Amino acid sequence: MARERQSDTGTYHYVDNLARAVRYVTRQLVDLIPKIYDTQRIARIVKIDGQVDTVRIDPMQAEPVRKIVDQQGIVIEKVYNPSVGKYDVAVTTGPSYMTKRQEALDAMSTLLQGNPQLWAVAGDLFIKNMDWPGAQEMSKRFAKTIDPKLLEDQDESPALQAANQQIQAMGAEMEQMFQMLQQVNKSIEAREVNIKEMEAQIKAYDAETKRISAVQAGMSPEQIQDIVMGTIAAAVDTGDLVGQTLPRISEEPMQ
Repeated sequence: MARERQSDTGTYHYVDNLARAVRYVTRQLVDLIPKIYDTQRIARIVKIDGQVDTVRIDPMQAEPVRKIVDQQGIVIEKVYNPSVGKYDVAVTTGPSYMTKRQEALDAMSTLLQGNPQLWAVAGDLFIKNMDWPGAQEMSKRFAKTIDPKLLEDQDESPALQAANQQIQAMGAEMEQMFQMLQQVNKSIEAREVNIKEMEAQIKAYDAETKRISAVQAGMSPEQIQDIVMGTIAAAVDTGDLVGQTLPRISEEPMQ
């Protein structure tokens, strides 16, 4: 590695001149892009890691970047207008992306060996830097096992994040109040049911009392005596009346 750095230092002017040429040509492209992309379109781009993606361009919109969000406030797409604003070009020289990728893999392998708990935080990035077939698909699946808070996009401003947290707290309070109201409604309904049951029992007792009074008014003393004797005999048979001497009832008519 020391010899490689010495070689890079000795031939630095070649790489530096190449970087100057790339910077000059790219600045011309930045100047031409707003003039060529004068209609709405979807452009195909290739990222530094070789992955292919698409971006939407709308030269008619007023802002340079317009975010399209869903009902939950999550950004699902971005629309760009390269004709708004001024842009510059930065060129860096050094190892290629594949070399950096291999170095990152070696460094992350050392970190994960010493701290296995980091698999739950950055395991998807470790797999993503591997070169064997299927590594990218496995990285996407592994990312689904990581805490979603660690994978959130941090484009939101601190004020918007604070507002979202406040909205979530208010939603939790409203949910708690709703549950309390449901419990109160259930208790009120239970009381109403108990009151109705008590009213029904009172009505039944009142009706039974009136029925007994009406029946008793039309009964003779002999009939009343027969009912009393039958009740006492039933109590003796069931064991409710034990060890007691039954009083003799006079055969004389009751006054």
